[in-house]
Amino acid sequence: MRVAYFTPLHPRPGGISDHSEELLPHLAAFAEIDIVIDGDYTPVNPAIRDGFRILHYREYLRDPSAYEAAVYQLGNNLRCHGYMVPCLRAAPGIVVLQDYCLQYLVLGLTLRRGEFGALVEALQPVYGERAARLTRRLLLGLEDPGLLTFAHPLLAASRGVIVHSQHALELVKREVPGKPVRNVPMGVSMPPRQHSKEELRRRYGYRADDFIVASVSTRAPKKRLDLVLASLGELRGQIPGLLFLVVGGGSPGASTHRMIQDLGLSDIVEQTGWVDPERYEHLLRLADVAVDLRETTAAETANSALRCLAAGTPVIVSARGTFLELPEDCCPRIVPDDHAAQALRGLLLELALHRDRVQAMSVAALDYARKHLTLDLQAHAFMGFIEAVVKTTAGSGLVSLLEPRTGLARPVLAGVYNLCRTASLVRSYGVGDSLKRLCVGLTARLKRAGFEAL
Repeated sequence: MRVAYFTPLHPRPGGISDHSEELLPHLAAFAEIDIVIDGDYTPVNPAIRDGFRILHYREYLRDPSAYEAAVYQLGNNLRCHGYMVPCLRAAPGIVVLQDYCLQYLVLGLTLRRGEFGALVEALQPVYGERAARLTRRLLLGLEDPGLLTFAHPLLAASRGVIVHSQHALELVKREVPGKPVRNVPMGVSMPPRQHSKEELRRRYGYRADDFIVASVSTRAPKKRLDLVLASLGELRGQIPGLLFLVVGGGSPGASTHRMIQDLGLSDIVEQTGWVDPERYEHLLRLADVAVDLRETTAAETANSALRCLAAGTPVIVSARGTFLELPEDCCPRIVPDDHAAQALRGLLLELALHRDRVQAMSVAALDYARKHLTLDLQAHAFMGFIEAVVKTTAGSGLVSLLEPRTGLARPVLAGVYNLCRTASLVRSYGVGDSLKRLCVGLTARLKRAGFEAL
């Protein structure tokens, strides 16, 4: 079977790039796979670059019928996943839904381009008569898009859907009843344990008896780093050698930056930014415990949390969404209510004072990962579902999907939306981080327009 596989790859950083580069060699045992990218970068992983045929999406659009199936790793990022939409429109395939909200992707394809009517149509199947009002409020920055779902048009256009949790499965079944959908648990690599935790700590300059708490996913306000910082501010005098290691790109928001200064935590908080895969795996392993708390969830599977388990590092999670499907013996839960800070503080103190419990949780994490989170298990179930969809679901031609419009109002609407979004970014991230985010987006757009010197 010939499969076209749509995904971002490194140097595009992120969990989906990491996951695809690990999963693809395992999928290649079942099918002939070509990787389709947006074409304005060169993949850097030699195993992927040399082991697979890689095409620009415009090459794919010349003859989608050359493939029996198209697989779209769909995440919530316009830059990494926007190119997939015209391909899904021309060749409906299997959507691997990594995020149920998809607000950044769909708003980027609609309001950011002044496409007011396209967004109303996208929201109508879920929100009915409220769709036009919601679109107006989103245009003006008066509605929190993180509390809505924008996934319906992409799910409806697909031939089938793969999700990574029972929670996401139930949401998709409710939204597109009758659509083939399968829960395929996400796998992660099981790196060889060549160095002990003590050796890794010496290598990176930490002491053997430090109590290291880690956050190892993209920094964003919804990840509740403020909750962790508030707890650490009260614990630093009670836990000798307390450190907070923040690994990942993005920005935690202006208020979080201020908290680090106001609480006097600069000496115990280390922010690394994006790191290479080897260092990332080492930092996971040398931590005592990781935290992955979320203000809201979009039925996403936290790839970073699963990587912690594979590294033998227990993870403190929010008691909501897909996190409820992780075992409590290695993923203790914090209820996201008014007592969350107190509960987190008590749990961290208990773990710091009873390292034997941390060790037991570490053993449980490794055991769970080896039994349930291997890439071989995922690849087998993943390709089994794709083969079933190909056999039982007829392919189709063009589908209506976030169709671009023409109209004199488009530039005005796009300007209004982008102005309101900039104001929202400044409120959440502060002026400095907002300017950085806007400059990255502008540079990417100029490159796509042909200004390669940038």
